[in-house]
Amino acid sequence: MRGPLAPPPHEHAGWAGRWDDPDRAFSTLYVASDPRTAIREVLAPLRPDAAMVDAFGAASREVQAARRVPLGETDRARRLASATVRFGALADVSTAGGRTVVAERYADVLATHGVAHLDDTDVTTRDHRFTRALTRRFYADGLDGVRYASNVDGGECFALFEGRYALEHDPTRHVLLTPSEAAAIVREAVLELGLVVVP
Repeated sequence: MRGPLAPPPHEHAGWAGRWDDPDRAFSTLYVASDPRTAIREVLAPLRPDAAMVDAFGAASREVQAARRVPLGETDRARRLASATVRFGALADVSTAGGRTVVAERYADVLATHGVAHLDDTDVTTRDHRFTRALTRRFYADGLDGVRYASNVDGGECFALFEGRYALEHDPTRHVLLTPSEAAAIVREAVLELGLVVVP
């Protein structure tokens, strides 16, 4: 796959995601059903750090205000927001029932990582070693990705494994967000998260 919908080359991938392959053999595409959830997920790591605010007060806010959000490069985001994503079977950790199925099938992974019962907190923790171990097993079992809930706003999200999904954008079937619509969604999320917009 090439063009604006293609995944980045492995050498440019961040490999910092919750469901990334620990061996870096395949990349993971993170998408959400609602564009607002997708934008919040991307911008959330830029929020002011509570420890810095507590330690340095207003001075830290001024420093962190430099963490600004540019609105100039929105083409890829707009195309992704209006694309159709096709995939097959997923592991589902977004519901209690789905987590029960995963816990039973991958009990050895849970045991290795000291997870007694698979709860939502186990798949939203900042320690990604457990979820990445699950990713490797999901991929080996032929699954196309993971359905999970955003830990920012609870929205439906998907982590899709490279080579196991297809992105389609047909201008005759999909309405592309205009730059102003995309900017409005970003501005809304920026205000919610206490960030600063750079025009």
